[in-house]
Amino acid sequence: MRQVFAAAMMGLVLGMAGCASAPAAPSEPGPGGLTGADPDFATNMQSCLADAGWDVDVTSDGGVQINIPEESESAYDAAVHDCEAVFGYDKPVVLTDAQYGKLYVALTEMVECLRDSGFTVAGIPSEQAFRDGAPFDPYGELLETEQLAPADFDKVQTRCPQP
Repeated sequence: MRQVFAAAMMGLVLGMAGCASAPAAPSEPGPGGLTGADPDFATNMQSCLADAGWDVDVTSDGGVQINIPEESESAYDAAVHDCEAVFGYDKPVVLTDAQYGKLYVALTEMVECLRDSGFTVAGIPSEQAFRDGAPFDPYGELLETEQLAPADFDKVQTRCPQP
């Protein structure tokens, strides 16, 4: 069994690089703060995925998670893609220059918090590289490299919150 996460923030950071998807952002920060993430992302995705036959849990960071066998991942990924399309989360987020600057600072501060907490996070892209779409997903990296167990995500997220 493998635990799979989908979160509005992780989608935003990857979505800017064209590797994943995220909700469209207003021209000024709205309910989603710096990221423009839809505050209803988790409930929308939970409902849509339930309609597709997947029982996901809402996470404390506004995402969803599920434990599934590896052989079911492609079917689940297809359902996630379909649900993202229903709500427009498959569109890249458009940020203003000010939003990019604030988000970059907040992400670098989050990385420092994670490092101070004992995690190893790869190099931080320059601000220009970030604006140009360089991948910058510290929590995704920690989960992918198995430095952070999914069961510990909420505790670490509380200490080092995502913007």
